[in-house]
Amino acid sequence: MIKAVITGDVIESTKLSEEENNSLIQGLKNIIDELEQKQTIRGEIFRGDSLQCLINKPSEALKTALLIKTYIKGIVSINKLKSKHESDKSINKPVFDIRLAIGIGEVNGEKEKLSISQGEAYNLSGRLLDELKNKQTIAINTNDSYKDEFETSFKLLDFILSNATQNQCEVIYYKLQGLTEVEISEKIGINQSAINQRSNSSGWGSILSLINRFESIYE
Repeated sequence: MIKAVITGDVIESTKLSEEENNSLIQGLKNIIDELEQKQTIRGEIFRGDSLQCLINKPSEALKTALLIKTYIKGIVSINKLKSKHESDKSINKPVFDIRLAIGIGEVNGEKEKLSISQGEAYNLSGRLLDELKNKQTIAINTNDSYKDEFETSFKLLDFILSNATQNQCEVIYYKLQGLTEVEISEKIGINQSAINQRSNSSGWGSILSLINRFESIYE
């Protein structure tokens, strides 16, 4: 059966303090728990700074990866800075980021632990993550006719996300969850026009177009 696998590792995790590492691990646990409750996925954290997710519906793979990335780079990073009473300006400086590789292909049954499971999707995802060091922070590997298209699209997506601030990632995260700008403004505590500005400057329109294209292909 064709499924999707996301393999990820925290960028520059060895430079984190013990306190930062604890915040990050809790953040990873929180987003995996949330995704498991809302979507048809299984998630697992291993080695303290890595994760793997098995997604039964390949069409959900891109949105899942984006939720993970923007949660870590946005929500977790902002909460960490707020706990240190940093200034608003410093909140745009990323604290955490994560590298994610999506693989789409056959999965040979399911093991109790994802880290020892096998199949084409696992191999494609795992090999891709190894190749991403110092190149991209989000990418995809498939063996289908859309491979070249999405490899190019994900390079552009990576450029957008790499330049997104924590505040922008926070807005993207809530938009991925389906919240309106008014609902986001109430949740964050700033006016709707500021949410709209962060959304537009983050490249949300382009991100949404890619999500729609991706879901139409793998639905």
